[in-house]
Amino acid sequence: LSPASRSEDGALYRSDDLGETWIRADRSIKARASMMSLALDPRNCAAIHCISRCGQVFSTGDGGATWTESLLPEGVQDVYAIACA
Repeated sequence: LSPASRSEDGALYRSDDLGETWIRADRSIKARASMMSLALDPRNCAAIHCISRCGQVFSTGDGGATWTESLLPEGVQDVYAIACA
């Protein structure tokens, strides 16, 4: 994605076959902006974190079966990356 990506409706998809097919993976969450980045936890392959442009952080610890939403502080905007350490 690029800084020009200005959607008000983000989505997260996954592929289990190296990109041949894709399924929507953001069950029970609603991104209010473009999804900009995702990060995999190097210690837990089932833990994934992603972030929308407006600072919504979505996390799963079970490979995407369930998700939780956290928000960055109010006023944060134009987020482009997230990392796990």
